Amino acid sequence: MRKAPFFFIPLLFVSHIFALPMYEPVALKKTLVQITFKDPDDGGNTVLESAFFENQRIRLRPRSPNGVRSILHKKLSPGTYKVEWTVETDLRTLSERVPRRETFLVRPEDVWINILIEGKEFILL
Repeated sequence: MRKAPFFFIPLLFVSHIFALPMYEPVALKKTLVQITFKDPDDGGNTVLESAFFENQRIRLRPRSPNGVRSILHKKLSPGTYKVEWTVETDLRTLSERVPRRETFLVRPEDVWINILIEGKEFILL
C-alpha cells in the first residue's frame, strides 16, 4: 500500500479552510438601515408627534438643536419594510394632524440605506 506524500495532507486541509467563506448564503446577508426622524426648520410650526417602524413604536426625544428627534439603526434582511409617522402642523389658525406611511425595499445587493424623515417628507439618501 502506497502512502500519500507528506505535503499533500496539510495542503488539502488549508485549501478547505480558505474555501469555506466563499459559500456564504445570500439569505444571511443583512443591510444596515439608518432612519433619522427630524422636525423641519420652519420655526416650530411642524412637529413629529409619533413614529412607528414595522408596527413598533419609536421613542421620539425632545428636539435637539439641529432638529433631530430620533435615529434608528437596524440590520435588515432583504424585503419590504414600512415606516409610519404622524405630523402635527400649527398654522396659527388651524392645527392639523397628518398621518404618513411609506414603504421601502431592501435589496440583497444593498450594503447601507440612509433615510431621512423630515416633517411630512420621506427622503431616501
